[in-house]
Amino acid sequence: MNSLAFSDLFGSIPAPGTTQDGLAGPSRSPLARTRPPDMAIHRPYLKGRFEMKQRLLLAALSAALVAGISMAGRSEAAPGLNLGWTLACPTVANVVDTTFPCNDNSLLFVITGSARAPAGLSKVTAEEVVIDLQEANSTLQPWWHLEDAQTGPPPTAAGCRGTDPVTNPVGSLSLTAAFVGASTAVCKNYWGTSASGGQIYIPGHHDQFVNDPAGARLQGVFARVASGAGPLVADTQYYVFQIQLDSQHTVLDPTDPTVYVCAGCSDGACIVFNSVKFDQPPGTANGDILVGTVDQRQNVTWQGGGAVNCQAIPVKRATWGKVKSLYR
Repeated sequence: MNSLAFSDLFGSIPAPGTTQDGLAGPSRSPLARTRPPDMAIHRPYLKGRFEMKQRLLLAALSAALVAGISMAGRSEAAPGLNLGWTLACPTVANVVDTTFPCNDNSLLFVITGSARAPAGLSKVTAEEVVIDLQEANSTLQPWWHLEDAQTGPPPTAAGCRGTDPVTNPVGSLSLTAAFVGASTAVCKNYWGTSASGGQIYIPGHHDQFVNDPAGARLQGVFARVASGAGPLVADTQYYVFQIQLDSQHTVLDPTDPTVYVCAGCSDGACIVFNSVKFDQPPGTANGDILVGTVDQRQNVTWQGGGAVNCQAIPVKRATWGKVKSLYR
């Protein structure tokens, strides 16, 4: 619709003391003097013209208001985090809880995290992920001790289901930024197969400096070389990470007496995607950007969650020195 000037709608408004045709005093404009008598403007015509233009103005204002409401309805969503069971892009339709009778050592459970991208990401080189876990127990049980052995310093032993070169060469927890076979209809796959990185699982804490006997924190960093970095489109949902959690060491295996059992599988737990920080090269406009708010749902539960209140799991600062050293 072409824009209409105020004068286009209303014409010239007569000043006080003018004649009916808007011409002051006895003098006439050249237009009035050359207009034939049958074309002279009379009050009924002027009134109808004025009312018609009023209606046009109201229609234009109404159209502008409707357009404004429509544009408001199409405004960008705020950036935020999503979490769901299975490989699918997390939405409110995804499974929020997984139950398991704890009777099998061969199953694999998958959790996928995604983020609705904020504006300002023009060259993303890395992502720093924080996921917290809270078990419905007074202390973290062996089944949830998923920490790998560390050579240090100081050296630390593996948890019951963590990676140990001697007793358990393949741990039960894996955090990756690879999404092989995942649909890109809803979530886009920025990392493809080019991301390298590492993880660290910290039992008994939601922060390296604050004890939480029934909690754990999983941190991961994934990166690509700066020459391969690109933008994330604002208001678009992107895959961020995939957690693979297997069921090894859940029950005894009559065929293999070396298999040991880690108790605690039946306990409820809550897993929360607390934050992701998108890193950009130094000097890049907007710098690094942290996303820590929910988009649709940022938590899932295991075995119904037990008595754990997912909303009450605190968001505490992450310490990145150790986990970043895993991919340097």
